[in-house]
Amino acid sequence: MQQDHQLAQSNDLETWTLGQIAVALPGATAVFRAVGLDYCCGGQVTLRDAAAANALDLDKLIVELRTLDHKSVLSPANLDTKTLTETIVTHFHRVHSKEMPELIQLAERVEAVHKDHPAVPTGLAALLQQMLGELTMAEHQEHGGHLEIKARCLQRSTNPSHAGTKHAASADVARYDDA
Repeated sequence: MQQDHQLAQSNDLETWTLGQIAVALPGATAVFRAVGLDYCCGGQVTLRDAAAANALDLDKLIVELRTLDHKSVLSPANLDTKTLTETIVTHFHRVHSKEMPELIQLAERVEAVHKDHPAVPTGLAALLQQMLGELTMAEHQEHGGHLEIKARCLQRSTNPSHAGTKHAASADVARYDDA
């Protein structure tokens, strides 16, 4: 995470390789794909060299990469239930829902292109597809208020002023999960 922030704020972003940027900066692969830059097998090339080789405007690429959404996540211990719920939904569920299809596509490509490599993550695309399905179901529950109730239970279990209610809060979450 610290590297992500350093990368986004870096004055020398053009000296980073496409692979480094793709790994450290969420959303960068979509930018690269949109302009036809190979960040996988050709990922060892610097952004500067890749832009020059493909007749792309380096400054425009840098601006686009720097404007990717990189909001920091607040510490959950200091948040009220409503803010905690909104943070989970906006910083995690919506972001993952938006980026998961791209991750599935990337995993499928890696599995196909590198299928003979011993370290290929075989089955990753299928696992990500399953996770997306589960995330979609969780999002539907959020709209019914389930997430807010779980957030309240979680806050009770982690708040020192509710030290004796940890097991009760866990039971509340378990009961709610069974409903």
